[in-house]
Parts: sequence; structure tokens; C-alpha cells
Amino acid sequence: MDYRMNVKQYLKDKLSGRNNSLKNQFMKELGFSIDNVKGYLNMSNTICPPFTKFPEIADFFGDTIYDLFGIKNPNDLSTEEMELIKEYRKASPELQKVVKNIFK
Repeated sequence: MDYRMNVKQYLKDKLSGRNNSLKNQFMKELGFSIDNVKGYLNMSNTICPPFTKFPEIADFFGDTIYDLFGIKNPNDLSTEEMELIKEYRKASPELQKVVKNIFK
């Protein structure tokens, strides 16, 4: 598997044909230039974002690294389940205790 092409396809799916405000926000928040993004969206070359930016890219779109790489999540959790886990982790210890007690 060529992870570069998977990442490029992911970015193409997320950014191509979208309004410019999303692209501009993406570039601003992640520190990419328009030339960077054009290279990332060009499927005929292997230019890919630095791997150190992969977590930020996935987070920007509300996805996981698995989504970015185009591979199945080994935890096999739905998007809704992943979102519930994220919210649980953000909750106060008291609220986490209430949730745990529900499942006892």
C-alpha cells in the first residue's frame, strides 16, 4: 500500500470541489501554502504532506488517522462510537463516574 497516494486521495476527496473558504482555513490552520495544497491534490505526483502533519490533518476534518490512510480501523468503532469516546474523555471525573455506573 502506498500511503502517500491514500493520503492524497483523502485530501482530494475532502478539498476538491469545495468552497475556497475551507481550503483557506485548511491552509491557515495547518500552515500550508496554495502551492503545497495544489501539489497534494495532484494525483500524478508523489508530493505529500509531511507525516508529522497527519494527526493535524485528520483532526481538522474530524477524522482518524485510519481514515487518512484509507484503512479499516482495527477497533471497528462507528463514527458515533468514536465521538462518544472523545466526549467521555473530555468529561469531568464526576460525569465519567456516572457513565461508568450506568453500565454496572
